[in-house]
Amino acid sequence: MIQKMLVQDHIQESRNHIYDVEVKVLELECMEESFIKDFLKGVSLVQHKTGAKVEGLTPNQASNNSSLDLDGDEIENEL
Repeated sequence: MIQKMLVQDHIQESRNHIYDVEVKVLELECMEESFIKDFLKGVSLVQHKTGAKVEGLTPNQASNNSSLDLDGDEIENEL
């Protein structure tokens, strides 16, 4: 009986550890995705305002971000 409880405890600890690792990975992925979207939003805003081309970002890539909010209130204040 005691061995069965020990095994169940180890199984639960393993599940908790796996869950914690998976949650951390998902958090990192979400943070990276958010950073990339915000960065591209800033690049698109600068391109829109200045008409300048940004090296490494084609017009097609910039226009693919047209779904992003380009009002730039937050970014404008930082520029």
